[in-house]
Amino acid sequence: MSSSSFTDSLRAADSVDDNFISVIILGRHVMPESATTSVDSIEEAGEPKWTCPSLNEDLVVREHSVLWYESGVLRRKFGFPEDKVKHAIFTYFEDPAPSIPSESSSSTAADGSRRKRGKSYGQLSISSSSTIKLKRKRAIVIFLDEFAHIFFLSGARYVVNIPFSVQSAFATDRGLLLEREVSDEILSRDDFKADILMGSSQATDDVLMQSSLIPRFFTLTDPMTDVGLGFRSSAGSSVNSFSGFSSTEELLFVSNHSPQGAQHVLLAATLDKLSRTINVYQFKYLPIEGTVPSRRRTMSRRRSSILHSIVEDTNMSTADSKSPLANNRTATSRTDTSLTIDRMGAAAIDAAETVNGNMFAGFAAPMFSWWYDIESLRKEIEFSHVESFPIRIDNDTDDVKALHVVDYDSKIQALGILQSSDSTLMILFFSLEGHFLRFEDSVKISARDAVAINTEYDDLSGMRHSNILILSTEGYLYLYNPFLRLYSPRLDFKEYGTTLKYAIGNRVSVQLVDGSLKRIEVIQSPSSIYVAKALQVVQALLDPYQQEILNFQFSVALTRLKRSSHVTSHEWDALTVALFTSWLSSDFVLDNLPLSNGQIEASDAWNQMLLGMKSDSSDSLCQSQAWFSKIMEKDSSISSCGFTELLSVAVNIKQHFSRENIPTDWGRSRAFIFAALHLLCEELKLDIAAVTARSRVENALGQLVRWMGYSEEWKQTYTRWNLRYDEVVRCPQEPILRSPPNIFAKLYDILCATGADVLKFADFTSITDLYNTLHTGKPTPKRLQAILPKSKFILEVFTTLMTAPTDHVYRDVIEKLLTSSSVSPKSSKGRALMNEIERFPESIVMVFKEAIISCLEDTPIDWSTDALELIGRHDLKRLVELGNGMTTTEIGRNATAREKPRDMSLIVQSAMSEADSLGPWDGVSEMDRANVSRLIFREDRRVQEVQKLLQTTRMQSGKLELNQLSGSFNEADMHAAQQELARMIGTRTLAVPVGRGALLFSARIPLLTERFPIPKMNFNIMMKPSMATITVEKHLMSEANISWGLFHNGVASGLSVSRDAKEITGSWIVFNKPQELNSQHAGFLLGLGLNGHLKHLAEWHIYNYLRPKHTLISIALLLGMSISYLGTMNSKMTKVLSVHVVALLPAGSADLNISGPMQTAGIMGVGILYFGSRQRRMSEILINEIDQYNASGVVSAGSLGRARGSTGNSQRPSTSDGSGVSSAAEGGEVLRDEGYLLAAGFALGLINIGSGSDVASLSDLHLMDRLLAIGTGNTGNNGGMGHNFGGAIAGGGVAGGASAQKHHLLDKSAAGCIMALLLIYLKTEDQGVADKIDVPETQMLFEYVRPDLLLLRILTSRLIMWSTIGNTLDWIKSSIRPFLRDRADLKNVTTLDSDDIPLLNIVCGLCFSMGIRYAGTADKGAKKTLLYYLDEYIRLSSLPASTHDERMTKSAARTNQDVLALSCAIIMAGTGDLDVLRRLRRLHGTVDSTLTYGSHLAVHLAIGFLILGGGEYSLDTMTSSIPLDETVNIPDKGLLAIAGLVISLYPQFPHDVQDNQVHLQAFRHMWTFACRRRCLVVRDIETMRPVETKILVGQKLNNEVRQLSLKAPCLLPPLETISWLRTAPDEPCWPVVLDIENNEAHKRALRDSLTVYTLRRAAYDRWHGDGSLEFSGVLKGVRDSATLNRASNTESSSTSKISAVQKLLEVGLQNDMERSERALVVPDDVYTRRLQIQSTSVDITCTMARLIESPSSTSDLWNIRVALFGLSRWAMSTSINGSNRGKPLVFIPQETIEKLKVGIWKMRQESSSLASSLVASS
Repeated sequence: MSSSSFTDSLRAADSVDDNFISVIILGRHVMPESATTSVDSIEEAGEPKWTCPSLNEDLVVREHSVLWYESGVLRRKFGFPEDKVKHAIFTYFEDPAPSIPSESSSSTAADGSRRKRGKSYGQLSISSSSTIKLKRKRAIVIFLDEFAHIFFLSGARYVVNIPFSVQSAFATDRGLLLEREVSDEILSRDDFKADILMGSSQATDDVLMQSSLIPRFFTLTDPMTDVGLGFRSSAGSSVNSFSGFSSTEELLFVSNHSPQGAQHVLLAATLDKLSRTINVYQFKYLPIEGTVPSRRRTMSRRRSSILHSIVEDTNMSTADSKSPLANNRTATSRTDTSLTIDRMGAAAIDAAETVNGNMFAGFAAPMFSWWYDIESLRKEIEFSHVESFPIRIDNDTDDVKALHVVDYDSKIQALGILQSSDSTLMILFFSLEGHFLRFEDSVKISARDAVAINTEYDDLSGMRHSNILILSTEGYLYLYNPFLRLYSPRLDFKEYGTTLKYAIGNRVSVQLVDGSLKRIEVIQSPSSIYVAKALQVVQALLDPYQQEILNFQFSVALTRLKRSSHVTSHEWDALTVALFTSWLSSDFVLDNLPLSNGQIEASDAWNQMLLGMKSDSSDSLCQSQAWFSKIMEKDSSISSCGFTELLSVAVNIKQHFSRENIPTDWGRSRAFIFAALHLLCEELKLDIAAVTARSRVENALGQLVRWMGYSEEWKQTYTRWNLRYDEVVRCPQEPILRSPPNIFAKLYDILCATGADVLKFADFTSITDLYNTLHTGKPTPKRLQAILPKSKFILEVFTTLMTAPTDHVYRDVIEKLLTSSSVSPKSSKGRALMNEIERFPESIVMVFKEAIISCLEDTPIDWSTDALELIGRHDLKRLVELGNGMTTTEIGRNATAREKPRDMSLIVQSAMSEADSLGPWDGVSEMDRANVSRLIFREDRRVQEVQKLLQTTRMQSGKLELNQLSGSFNEADMHAAQQELARMIGTRTLAVPVGRGALLFSARIPLLTERFPIPKMNFNIMMKPSMATITVEKHLMSEANISWGLFHNGVASGLSVSRDAKEITGSWIVFNKPQELNSQHAGFLLGLGLNGHLKHLAEWHIYNYLRPKHTLISIALLLGMSISYLGTMNSKMTKVLSVHVVALLPAGSADLNISGPMQTAGIMGVGILYFGSRQRRMSEILINEIDQYNASGVVSAGSLGRARGSTGNSQRPSTSDGSGVSSAAEGGEVLRDEGYLLAAGFALGLINIGSGSDVASLSDLHLMDRLLAIGTGNTGNNGGMGHNFGGAIAGGGVAGGASAQKHHLLDKSAAGCIMALLLIYLKTEDQGVADKIDVPETQMLFEYVRPDLLLLRILTSRLIMWSTIGNTLDWIKSSIRPFLRDRADLKNVTTLDSDDIPLLNIVCGLCFSMGIRYAGTADKGAKKTLLYYLDEYIRLSSLPASTHDERMTKSAARTNQDVLALSCAIIMAGTGDLDVLRRLRRLHGTVDSTLTYGSHLAVHLAIGFLILGGGEYSLDTMTSSIPLDETVNIPDKGLLAIAGLVISLYPQFPHDVQDNQVHLQAFRHMWTFACRRRCLVVRDIETMRPVETKILVGQKLNNEVRQLSLKAPCLLPPLETISWLRTAPDEPCWPVVLDIENNEAHKRALRDSLTVYTLRRAAYDRWHGDGSLEFSGVLKGVRDSATLNRASNTESSSTSKISAVQKLLEVGLQNDMERSERALVVPDDVYTRRLQIQSTSVDITCTMARLIESPSSTSDLWNIRVALFGLSRWAMSTSINGSNRGKPLVFIPQETIEKLKVGIWKMRQESSSLASSLVASS
């Protein structure tokens, strides 16, 4: 048909009938203009290929480029100047997003921990890691001759070598299905070409045979894997032996995804042009597991050629750089050349290689030089043959195309095969039986062209469409439903089309005769969600045939009304027409309709509204006709809808469908549909945003109710004053519901009902049951209740109000809201539900708000995060998240995110004052630490004072007393004295970093892009009073002399790195490595190790650190790595330690040059690594090291079996690294120093810590006997130990006839033995061992014991008997031997006498044991006792000493003084106690020549302990701060903490900076084992700032719980003793309760974060028993004067804001508000973050007042009735179980309700006369 004849016929048809399916003509569809021009300098030839991947997208493929457009704008451009583009297609690839392994396994562990998220408040729920949810990412794949470039929209790019020519590519939901092109491989050979041209059949057979050896179909499902194989599950002998397909099959159609809402298998079709058949398959994806092929053969000879081609392609395939939208990335990670070679080149087959003999013989090399070993291909898609169909086809394969539609209800798929040559569309139907498709039927129709449109589930309308757009041979467009065999009326498109193209959704392009394209959109469903819901309600009661006809009627009505645009009001008219069409008969006559105005009796309507209100106490207030008159006035202003016009259109459409023999009569279904539409109106009453929609439905029902002849009650329900109705009963039917149900009336009845009568109102949507009874054999309308969910839900909620127990009725309401899917989509959770609640009427909103307020006050502890977010308890939500594994590192980053604005001067001032704290770390986290510290110590400046004492970067000051000089001093003497004083102050400065490490412990989170700084130490001294600057002599402060001081400085920096820093990797550690290793970096490594960060260090980094043999670096690394692997017995770490401990080396390793301190650190590392393991081999080695005399019998170089390294006279530095290590050899004998043996004792104790005598595997080692023999000097004569180990007396006593060598060795081993016994029997309460290790019983025996060992022995004895340690002076006296008890208070010690040294040491040991026992407890009794003795020791240390005996006594007293200072500090750790601080500050200021470096070190460490971690940390001996490995079987986790304190505070201090002879200085930092964060920080959840808050803590002691009242931030008692924690009731925040004892999530949250979040109360607070309200002071309202005073101090820019606030306060509406109500409108704190803008009680009150004054319908009146009378009556009534509620409403107080009732009374008074006249006239 020509275009002119088509136009003539169209005009003729239009004159007869003008009923068309609605179409929107979108205009001409043209290729983007820029796609037709040259792309920069690239020469393009040929016509570009144009496709439309999706809506508003264009993809243009040119010869050398690909252009991607969105909405006509160029989005991306891909240029390939040297390659030809063959295909380009969009698809999706599954992205499992695997975690990329880092340098160590810790990164993976960290990633894993981030994926663990619990969902329950009460229980921790961790998602299973066995199933990985795959994500689908979109990508564009561009095929060149040999490569495929994959560009993800996220930015990643991959290049894949495709070893064959691609003929076509089809997108699937998991990548691509590729079809190999055959002609490029076989037909290009000249000999085959000649045979084929000459008609040789043998040549054709050869071609088919050879091409069939290679699969035809391949898959590309992952850019990082090889291409896979698509194979046929079963095939005959004539098909391909590898893939199962015939070599002549070509892909025709492939399902690209599984349609939504339909469970069916994927469908594919191939065209076999040789056999002229269509083969239909179903296919599925095979699982990845178990399908990986065997290792393919590697052909390395082909790699070079593959490499060359890939490199060339990579250089050529670059995006155009001139376009701003171009993709300039040429390669990304995981896509480099080597990877491509491994994937493709490794499988190359040599041309000469044969398969199955000489099958490929005679073929040229290029044919198979690129190919795989076919057997190695992974089978990814399995095709199962369903059916084959013959087809008539010519050589032109483009003559055939396929389309696909799905019936979602019956799960039937239809595959259409269109042959344009004969204009035939064959539709094949396949049903699903189980998991397999079965051919059902086929149909042929005439069609020039056809496309499937809108085959997906319509999310907006909730409808499914399965139509085919048919272009008939006459040029008309139709919709065709193949499953119903139903044609639609013609489409409203009046141009002659030849072809249909680019069908996407319901849009398609029609090619006209002139070749141009017109884009049209077929209207099949409404755009309005309410119109769509109305259609859904009707269709739920219709069969599929009637549903489709209704869709056609709706679309035709849009066209007839000439309103086919997406306008809601037009769609409502079209829906009304569609309903009228189905109600009218075909012989309906429109002329002379008896129309009448909608008039009803006013008294009847008013009586209906007041039905059942006689029981109210306020009947007189409600029985007024004032509201009714207001309704009448408002309705009279509504314009007419034009029912006559709509009826005319409906009659025309009815006649058209009758002529086409399309049934439109719904018969008996009309009554059910009418009832369903009424239920829809009731549903829409529950949505305040659907007022217009409800009005339009009610308008249509007003006519339908008259045609059906319903009662007057029904008519009055839907009568509108301004409409004229046809009163003739045209289709009489009995109503399904006797009277129109009213949802508000039902709710009111529920609230006023008692007993079992409540339940009878619940079943509101039982219409479906009746429909199923009367329509047997028809589909059950299951979707009706899903379409109308709110009515049923609200009825259930109100029923819950009456039936639930009073104590948790509101809790049940909130839980029902959360579990119901009726209120909102599944994606709406938590606070998002508030948006849905706000759409309910005011009476229902009041219920939910009341429930929220009640739960705010009494929140259940087992609620989920969604429930907590819903009620607005973001503080408890954060608590739950922390309890379920969420990290707290973001707290500090958000702490100051909402700070008040500051001007430039304040910013500069703060920057200048905080200059010293600036550094390459996260300053916000440190600022947050400072804010917390200021709140903890808010009463004074003690923190600033400690910071001043512990700083080393600023110049120190000293005062030279002139009276210290001789009377005739000169300038030289003055300078010498100043230099000496400067040297002493410099020595003190070197000891300061030990304390600074404690002060700044775990304070900073480093920036990974910056080096972490180690502050320099300033040795310049300002001398007073001359104010001269003196610099310490450089040779005294060289690194060789102060290496350990610098080491401690580095440790302080390392300890400041937070334990919560999660991204500390080996690369960052090495990034901070200096070019030349030094002592400070060594200390930095140890500090990182103490915080557990050295576990991230890779093996090669460890080797690079240890290879230079820098002593301090090796010490730090051995100790730090051992601590990081604490208790794990890691084999690799054991090897590292063995290399550095000669005792662990095999024989023949005597040439190793290992220094003594390095061996000391190594032997301690062994104990830490094997902590708690009770490992026999290590225990045996260590006891032999300690008891070397009895292990070898003769102490000599030969008896030791192997040479020992230099051990250390620390006074003589000999190493180049400045470690101060030298050798001590005496006549060929190598003796270890006491520090090494002490470390061996510590290590032995750590391995067997707390085991006592219970280790059976170690019984033959006789550990206790041997250790006691050496530690006490008991040779068996007095101890009764049963073993004689040589008869020597150790501990500084008599030689007993033994050689001096033996005595010297045992004397040095005594301390190590005592410490080993202490740790082995720690807290075992073994009285026997405690008595044996205790000090001698007589004073005479003291002469045989070294005095310092008395301190260790008394300490060991008391720590073994842990529970007996007291905290009073009397306990000290009772623990001393009777002959010393009289002098136990030291009052009588007034002179320095060496005879008092044993007494001083014993008392000091008892005080030290008391300090460890009460460490971190801030026990007042222990503090008082230790302060008393500290004062006594300070007094003794201040006495003058002139003789050697006095100096020796003073030295012992000063050591004891340092021990007492540390003991006081650890008891008050983190408290900043002023009494202790005053004494420590005095000791800090003491500088004289008799003070040793160790004394300064002890004092400054004690100062750091007082403000440990800025006051947020303390010491805890009940558990360890370092998480122990699961293999460490220790019942008491606090043993490690005690051991750390004993090791670090060991009561022998270094004499000078380099002294390590008795105790290695690196051990002084082991206190971190006991350091634990115990500061509870309370934060405002809105500002994230720490706030002062009173808290109540339940501490469980001796099975009794006592209540503690604290003020946070503060230190908590040990967390193991806390039973519960809650905020004080008088705090202006919602209560927070943590049930630590019974709730594991609470316990985990408190343990991991020690943070409690609070939420300030709103204007409403708790109610009292009398119903009155109490308002907190903060939320009393807007304080006008305070607001204006604050405003006056701000800049002029804020003046406009203040004036706006004033204008808001002057609004007349707020004149009647209380201050608390004003606070809801204008918050007191303008910087407070309001998470959601939700309605308040003021909003609801104002809305109800407006409804009282001017109601729009009776529904508004019922809404007011439920809110004011129903809810208030329910609140004071008795529940169904007999309990009395007795709680007035809080959200809308009773006073406000009474005011609203007064408003009703006023309305009655004002309009009584008007109501009377209205009744009279009616």
